[in-house]
Amino acid sequence: MSATLNADTFSEYFNGCPTVSIPGRAHPVTEYRLEHVLEVTGYKIDEGSEYAKKKNNKKGPNNQALTQPLSKSALKKLYPKCSPSTINSLAVVDEEIINYELMAKLLEYITAEHDEGAILVFLPGMQEITKLIEELYKKEFFTDSSKVRIYPLHSSLSTAEQTAVFDVPPEGVRKIVVSTNIAETSITIEDVVFVVDAGRVKENRQDEVNEMPTLVECWVSRASAKQRRGRAGRVRPGVSYHMYSTETFNHVLDEYQLPEMLRVGLEDLVLQVLLLDLGEPSVFLTKAVNPPTALAIRNSLKRLEGLGAVECEWDDEGHLYAKNQGGSMIGTSSCETLTVASGLTALGFHLATLPVDPRAGKMMIYGALFGCIDPALTIAASMSARNPFMSPFDKRDAADAAKREFSSESSDHLTTLNAFNQWKELRKKGDRSVHSFIRDSFLSRLTLFQMEDLRKQFADLLKNIGFLPKSFRIDRTDVAANANSKNLQLVKAILCAGLYPNIIVAPKSLITGGSDKTVGECAFNSQKGDVYLHPCTISFNEKKLGSRYCCYHEIVKTSKVYVRDCTTVSEFALLLFGGNLKVFHTHGVVAVDDWLKFRIAAKPATLVKHLRAQMESMLLKKIVSPDDDVTASSEGMALIQAVSALLEKEVREVPDRSAAEIVKPWTGQSVDGGNRGGHSREGKDSRFSQTGGRGGRGGRGGFQGRGGRGSFQGR
Repeated sequence: MSATLNADTFSEYFNGCPTVSIPGRAHPVTEYRLEHVLEVTGYKIDEGSEYAKKKNNKKGPNNQALTQPLSKSALKKLYPKCSPSTINSLAVVDEEIINYELMAKLLEYITAEHDEGAILVFLPGMQEITKLIEELYKKEFFTDSSKVRIYPLHSSLSTAEQTAVFDVPPEGVRKIVVSTNIAETSITIEDVVFVVDAGRVKENRQDEVNEMPTLVECWVSRASAKQRRGRAGRVRPGVSYHMYSTETFNHVLDEYQLPEMLRVGLEDLVLQVLLLDLGEPSVFLTKAVNPPTALAIRNSLKRLEGLGAVECEWDDEGHLYAKNQGGSMIGTSSCETLTVASGLTALGFHLATLPVDPRAGKMMIYGALFGCIDPALTIAASMSARNPFMSPFDKRDAADAAKREFSSESSDHLTTLNAFNQWKELRKKGDRSVHSFIRDSFLSRLTLFQMEDLRKQFADLLKNIGFLPKSFRIDRTDVAANANSKNLQLVKAILCAGLYPNIIVAPKSLITGGSDKTVGECAFNSQKGDVYLHPCTISFNEKKLGSRYCCYHEIVKTSKVYVRDCTTVSEFALLLFGGNLKVFHTHGVVAVDDWLKFRIAAKPATLVKHLRAQMESMLLKKIVSPDDDVTASSEGMALIQAVSALLEKEVREVPDRSAAEIVKPWTGQSVDGGNRGGHSREGKDSRFSQTGGRGGRGGRGGFQGRGGRGSFQGR
């Protein structure tokens, strides 16, 4: 059992079952903390230092509550062997701030005063690793490779760069490995004798109030600190230095890390609960070892509802819960009938059976339906694997330039797709230049092969549920399955279908080209407030975008709210593949989820309504009966051609504008008032019902809303 796991919690959960502790074989490790580090280095922290606590600041850099500062007299009692200088520093130091100067001094001290042995430094992230290495290179001693060799270690490095940390240096040369927590449990560097622990870690957490993931820098747990300390005693007695005081260790650090169920979104888990018919997720998950909050479950249900995977209702008290479908029966390829789990739509049933992020699963299903399965599989694989583009510490500019060579359509997803396709073609031809291609393009060979394996797995899963023919081969070109793979506007629309409602809106100045600011400097509008593109996005340094609308894969809150992996999408993509539509005929306005509003002429509005109704009908038929090739019929082929043509038409007609003349963003006053009752058609809501429970009377195909054939009139 992992040293970071609380065995007592599980023992209590299973009614006090006995536990057996088997200690491992390890050498003793001498442990020192901040007070000792200050003593041996002679480093001083004054009140005005950047590493000192700020007056009237009750929160740390990540909104973490600071501990009550101790008086000098109290510190003297706690640390009677410390000098007055160290006591003064402890009285003012802000231990939540990583002190790179002090860490550099400590590494200099270890190298000068201790025998040979590698040093392993733990820092929370790649940015912090870069800062410390830059601080070390300010000292001439650390730039002499005949005396010291410094290796960064994090997940973005190439395989060769990662394996270099295991090399044993020549006699008399000190090896320093500066790593994230990847070296805490995932790997073991055998020659490590000294550990320097910053005591900080970056964790993904779900901000349920603002409904977005956050990347939080926080203290490690005491269990993790013990695990890090143990890295120093693998081959001989070791020494560990921790950059926090004994007082902080005893009274600030948690005993164990917060369980993942309490830190991240629960969409995958909720889908599995519903698939297995275990009852309402909000009830069933209260039985977990560490049950999540009701708010976390509700927000996950809301996100799944927006994806079309579940149907939810509100109770009289305003609480959200999954709708019970009454055990309706659907046909499948594996058996004659299956009972739909409580709350799951037909789409949700299939997404729950795919062991991928639900958004990637939906994108693959749409990709199979619209004849662009190859790019859909590749993009889905890239969402599930690490970023294939590497950024070496000393070659960052060259790596960025190489990445831009694959740029297409202001899209990070298509950039990755282009790089993968070029690598795949070189391998297919047996071209010997494939190795130089990977090297010159700063691509990770391991990640590319992982993506290829994931593509095969995803294709097999889609075959199992009937969305790809049994004869489909990932290593062969299937003409029917990839009939529209070259239609980049359709590929981006499919991506929009999977990622919606993850949409942000750029300022108009980025479309007209009238701004001196780059894309990365501009705030984008979203339903969560202002957000910014992360510096790693392909469009970050551009000054103009092809569309105001971008779909994104990940949003994270750090110093700002950033989005990663963005793709510009057209207005028609949002109208055809977005959320609920409301049509306001008098004003000539169509609203998507009461947020994105477009002024649209009557003829194209009618076309959009008709295409969307038919598209949703075809998708539902395919989901309910996957073995039926609905796209092979004349109606199915005509529909796909019409959707593809509409998406292409917009780009051809108005290449330098974000919207065609027939579709313009609506910036007028609210159009909701006064037309909701009686027989008015204003403001009617159109929503795809994937279980058919809201299906239409008299609608052709049985899947339109209650308003009749092709109508977007709603519930």
